[in-house]
Amino acid sequence: MPGTEDKYSRLETEEISEKFRRLDTLDTLSILRTINEEDRKVPDVVACALPVIANVADAAAACIGAGGRLVYVGAGTAGRLGFLDAAECIPTFGIPEGIVVSVIAGGVRSITRAREKAEDCVSCGARRMDVLKIGKRDFVMGIAASGKAPFVMGAMRRAKERGATSAALVNVSNPEISEFADYLIALLVGPEVIAGSSRMKAGMAEKLALNMISTAVFVKLGRVYDNMMVELKPYNEKMRERTVLILSRITGTGRDRAAEVLEEAGWNIKTAAVMILKNVKAAEAAALLSVAKGNLRNALK
Repeated sequence: MPGTEDKYSRLETEEISEKFRRLDTLDTLSILRTINEEDRKVPDVVACALPVIANVADAAAACIGAGGRLVYVGAGTAGRLGFLDAAECIPTFGIPEGIVVSVIAGGVRSITRAREKAEDCVSCGARRMDVLKIGKRDFVMGIAASGKAPFVMGAMRRAKERGATSAALVNVSNPEISEFADYLIALLVGPEVIAGSSRMKAGMAEKLALNMISTAVFVKLGRVYDNMMVELKPYNEKMRERTVLILSRITGTGRDRAAEVLEEAGWNIKTAAVMILKNVKAAEAAALLSVAKGNLRNALK
C-alpha cells in the first residue's frame, strides 16, 4: 500500500535499533540480559508521567463517583491489557460488573487469539461506544502503542462526540489519537528489542500505568482501608482466610472473634469492622457506613 511504510516507520514503536541488530546470534543468557536491560528503563519512563497519570486517576474517580464508568478501549496487546485490568478490578475492589469496562477490537475472541484485521475498523470502534451508550459521566481510556490504531481512534472520536471525558495512553510522541483526548499519557520507552513488538516495553509501561490508575481510583473511592482490600468477596477458601486476616488487622481482634463477627455481618469486612470498633450491631454499622458513603475511615470517626 503506497505510503504505508513511511506512515508507520517513523513511529518510535516501529524503530529498528542498531543496538539489537545481531540479537539472533546471541546465546540465551545474553538475549535475556538484553531484554532485562531494556525492561529496567520502563519504570523511569512511567515515573516521568506520574503528574498526568494522577490527573487521569482523579478525573476517572470523579466520573465513577458521579455514577459513570471507566472504559478501556484497545486493540491487540493494548486491548488485552485493558481487559486484564478491568477483570482484576472486580475481585480486588469488590466493584460490580460494568463499572470498569473493557472494549477490544474483534471482541472477546481477540483476547486469546489475535485478530489483527479488526484493528483497522474505525466504524467498529464507534459502534461499540454507541452500544455502551457512552455519556457525559463516563471516562474513556484509549490505549494504543502507536497512537493511531483506527479502531481505538474511531471509539475515541465517538466518545468525544457523546460527551465523555477521555484519555489516550500511547508510546509515541505526537500521536494522532490525542486529537480526541482530554489527557495524554505518552510513555516513550523507545525501540523494542524485537522491532515493533509492542507487547514488550510498551506493553509493560501500559500495564504499569493501568494498574496505577485503577488502583488510585478505587483507593480514592474508599474501597481500600490503609492498604487492605476491604471490599473483598470471600468466594473461595483463600479469600475467606484473607477476609478474616484483614478484619483482624484492622480491629486487633483474634481470628476466631473476627470470623464470628464476619458471619454476623454477612462477610462484609467494613460492616464487621464498624461492629467491632464501634461496638454496635450489624444494622447500625451498615447505617453508619451508608452515611459515610461506604468509606470505612469516615464511618469510624
